[in-house]
Amino acid sequence: MIKQEAPSNYTQATDTECVLVTSNSNFENWLVDSGATLSIDNEDKGLTNMTRCNTEIIVGTGSKTRANKQGYRKCFPVNEDGEEIPTNLNIKVKYVGDFNKKILSLKQLTDLGWDCIYTTTQAYLRKQEDPSIMIPLQMK
Repeated sequence: MIKQEAPSNYTQATDTECVLVTSNSNFENWLVDSGATLSIDNEDKGLTNMTRCNTEIIVGTGSKTRANKQGYRKCFPVNEDGEEIPTNLNIKVKYVGDFNKKILSLKQLTDLGWDCIYTTTQAYLRKQEDPSIMIPLQMK
């Protein structure tokens, strides 16, 4: 078997995070996940329209857990200087208290009217109806 080198334009996968100020007035990092079909919050305080649910969550490694609550998290994106961007996101989330990260589904964001733009050095969420509104994402 011959070991092949990766092409020179190949880049390793990186996590992309978005800093949002939530309805709890906390600055929080959310992992933007292109493979997630729903968003997950590991804190239920401040969720609106909360209802019970019984949703099985399967993560990329194949491990499973359950969400027993769901609701909406209102978020206010911030720029690199920590200043609020004049828009908000009202994201439907499943509550899973034992998750170690908050997950923001890219599919859900595109359904809500956002695009994810990647350049060679930065990533952004851009509002489809007003492309001047862009939320910077952190590449990790």
